[in-house]
Amino acid sequence: MALLTKWNLSEACGSDILKFSRKICRDDVILPTSVKQGHQLMDQMNVPHISFRKAPIMTYMEETHYLHYRPIFDAIKELLSNQEIFDNCTFEFTPLYHEGQRIYSEQYNGEWWERVQKSLPAESKILSIILYSDATTCDHLGKSSEHPIYLTLGNIISWRRNKPDA
Repeated sequence: MALLTKWNLSEACGSDILKFSRKICRDDVILPTSVKQGHQLMDQMNVPHISFRKAPIMTYMEETHYLHYRPIFDAIKELLSNQEIFDNCTFEFTPLYHEGQRIYSEQYNGEWWERVQKSLPAESKILSIILYSDATTCDHLGKSSEHPIYLTLGNIISWRRNKPDA
């Protein structure tokens, strides 16, 4: 179902993938019989930290505009629950040197991280939260756009943080 959603595959293609998957999977694995049933199963899943919320923010000319959001703590929990992302996180100040020269390549190499870490109790860790926004075009003509706010963590190594799932 994740592949069907990610690649926006047709129902016919999705049905063929499900049919093939049922042939090769173990007997104890239960798969949906159709794309429609798969979507229904996904809609019934209640995973609180990945659910978005919707709040009305304004009514203009009898049309209500909504803010779709996920609480920051839930977004952080989602990032850190991904084992591959967590494995590429650093929570300690780590100075880097090249040929005796101090280099700064990540947030946790910076002087501010060192200063803050020294000011905290020994068992405390720093969680660097990065919020940013970028215009996203919603139609092919470029006339409609949104400005979502993204969240990521400065604790994630840059090459890993730049992947879409982080």
